[in-house]
Amino acid sequence: MQTTINTVLAALQAGMNAGFSVSDDFYVKTFYTNDPLAMPHIEVPACSVIASQPSPRTDVFVGEDNVTETLQIRFYQSAVRKAGEPPEVAAGMTRLIAMFEKAETILRTDPTFGSTFVYSKITNVDPLVSGVFEANAYRICEITFETSSRKLWGQ
Repeated sequence: MQTTINTVLAALQAGMNAGFSVSDDFYVKTFYTNDPLAMPHIEVPACSVIASQPSPRTDVFVGEDNVTETLQIRFYQSAVRKAGEPPEVAAGMTRLIAMFEKAETILRTDPTFGSTFVYSKITNVDPLVSGVFEANAYRICEITFETSSRKLWGQ
């Protein structure tokens, strides 16, 4: 599971903060592995890749399993109105939508992640997850991401 998390995290980091700045709506400042229990306001916009469900193994051939892993990818955006953002739009939502749309593009550019996985797919996107950390309100989006890979027995 940790290898899968690291692979997905590296792809998101390369596509969402390498060479970009805070002025880009999809920019992610801080990346976390698993759930950030407390997140200071200065660390957003943020992303966390969370181990979601146990990894079932299905035997495919003698000596080889097919491993399915499900991850939750959460994006955290401050619920503060950006300069020039129309008042009809909920504060932070424009940037949150830009974040998960950019993430979808990154995750679907190479669904095998350079042949690391047999396949990967986005099974759900929930842009309305509610949450409050340390009394600062955040907009949160959650992408459910599933990967499948091959493992030899005993590995």
